Amino acid sequence: MDGKLGVTLSPAWEQFLERKKELQGNSRWTSSRVSAKKSLHFPQPHYSKTDAVLLHSPWTAELRSILRNISGNQISMVTSSAEHQDVLLNWIAAAMLVANPPLENIVVLSLDEVLYNFLRERKIQSLYVSPEMVIDAKIDRVFSQVHIVRLTVLRLINHYGFDVVNYDCDAIVLKNPDPLFEKYKAADMIGTFGKGPSQLFNKWGVTLNTGVLLLRSTTRMEYFWESMSSLKYPTTDDQGNINLVLDELDVKWTNLSPKENIDDIHYDIYGTGRHRLNVVLLSFDVICRHTCNTVYRDSYYVWHALAIKENRTVANKIEQARIGNAWFLRLDWLNIGQNLTGLEWLNSIIIK
Repeated sequence: MDGKLGVTLSPAWEQFLERKKELQGNSRWTSSRVSAKKSLHFPQPHYSKTDAVLLHSPWTAELRSILRNISGNQISMVTSSAEHQDVLLNWIAAAMLVANPPLENIVVLSLDEVLYNFLRERKIQSLYVSPEMVIDAKIDRVFSQVHIVRLTVLRLINHYGFDVVNYDCDAIVLKNPDPLFEKYKAADMIGTFGKGPSQLFNKWGVTLNTGVLLLRSTTRMEYFWESMSSLKYPTTDDQGNINLVLDELDVKWTNLSPKENIDDIHYDIYGTGRHRLNVVLLSFDVICRHTCNTVYRDSYYVWHALAIKENRTVANKIEQARIGNAWFLRLDWLNIGQNLTGLEWLNSIIIK
């Protein structure tokens, strides 16, 4: 397996377990990186299986196996299904071959077994978690199923002591955003400018967009996750729930004027909440969204263009990625490099 796509055996996981063992039984959180809490509460219990069922599911064992072999303590996670595998592969190709330096420790959250097996055959790290493995309610909307599964996995990665960067598969990495994250080492959560949910956008003038979202494994984030699991009126939208929790934790955007239009802001926004939770929103200048413009493409770290159709569905979001200005996949990619794997295969299916 390629080192960057896959992994190199590291003591990080064992160090985490030893550290957590030392802290067990301590009634106070004594580490800023790892929680000593004995219990784990998953988000969105209204829609999900019980904590015990989720924690002892086969996919959680597979996740632990993946994390044991991760070099470092940060995961880059992207979610997809076989239906959208071309968009996913475009994202992976950009993250590995366009971004400089390339992203490391990429884990694809595969929502179906077809995609999972396809990626494993090509030596790309993947975790298989279908909606049926997590959800214990009637949720018909595919987008909602994706969000519930994704938030559950993100929570568990944090619980195991790893930072995780969530990427939408249409948030195309043009430059490695790690330098942006390193600027804010004290931040527990780093997202981008958003405009939803609307009630909080009207209240704040901005919201947190989850298309590119760093969640650090800190003790302050434990308060965040606990608040998430106890939301009285959660939605089936992960961005909606995250912003609801930020509101519940009384986050204040300290350098944002209520009269400013975020489309015209050229600086990052800082927020602080209860329990000293620190949140940073990166500007459209570096993670474009409503403002993506090919004239400035070289200055963007991530191209996350907004779907242009009126009715925003998964199909429209994916369609926007396919016709957008950050597409690197060859049209005939299915017929190329069938005997290749890893970086060699990815390099064969992109436009030169």
